[in-house]
Amino acid sequence: MLGERQILPLFGPSRVGKTEIAQTWMADFPNQGADGRVCKPLIRVISPAEPNQRSLTLSIIRGLDGRVLSKCNTSDLYNQALRQLEVAGVRAIIFDEIQHLSEYGSVQKVRASADFLKVLSDELNISLILMGLPCAERLLSLNEQLRGRCLTTELIYPYAWISTTDREGFAAGAQLIAEAYREQGWSIHVEDTPTLKALYAACVGRFGLLVDLFSHAETGNTRKVIDTKCLAKAYAHAVNEQHFSGNPFLSNTDISEHELNAAYVKVLNQAHLPIPKL
Repeated sequence: MLGERQILPLFGPSRVGKTEIAQTWMADFPNQGADGRVCKPLIRVISPAEPNQRSLTLSIIRGLDGRVLSKCNTSDLYNQALRQLEVAGVRAIIFDEIQHLSEYGSVQKVRASADFLKVLSDELNISLILMGLPCAERLLSLNEQLRGRCLTTELIYPYAWISTTDREGFAAGAQLIAEAYREQGWSIHVEDTPTLKALYAACVGRFGLLVDLFSHAETGNTRKVIDTKCLAKAYAHAVNEQHFSGNPFLSNTDISEHELNAAYVKVLNQAHLPIPKL
């Protein structure tokens, strides 16, 4: 924001909070009025599923809430996007779902998408935040020029049950959820160790899945009570990715520490995340 052009890759598996981070940053740097025009220091762009110069340019214009001139060729459209970025005073762009630029297509197409980002940052002297799944690392590995301009990739991990610090953080988050429900008149009891362990097993450290679980427990719940019986029903109906043979909220299900750790490693492997040292 201070004019030091930087490119930050920020990768993590689904449902760990990347969208919430982007929304928080957007709230931290809202649109401003200056000299009779709207200044947008930070914009968020959703990366197109079929990336090319035209679709990427259109995504930027949509991120600006701009209008596309009719019958524009790709070159004119790109110049229009650059002008709109300059007029809006954009200092940084969040490119969300950046894995779209690397998941499909030939090596040449992936390199071309990376070149688009590199040139965009260079021409306008703006910073980029590349946010998405860890498989987006391919975008950097196939274009050494973009990789050389990037800061060290930041990886967002799910909470690990084996880590005392992570376990305390997970428990604190569950406590915040419980407090929010109690403020709305709900009776909820999730702070005891067995229930916390079951909550972790349900989401394997991914807080987005935990929030979804509580939302399903809330649906049709006229008693406004969330307990293990209610959570067991929500888990059975709402959780598609079940890593254990039994329902973690039922008393006859015993999930060992080893099984929790194995599920965590499986989630990381599926997301192509390296196993951290805990």
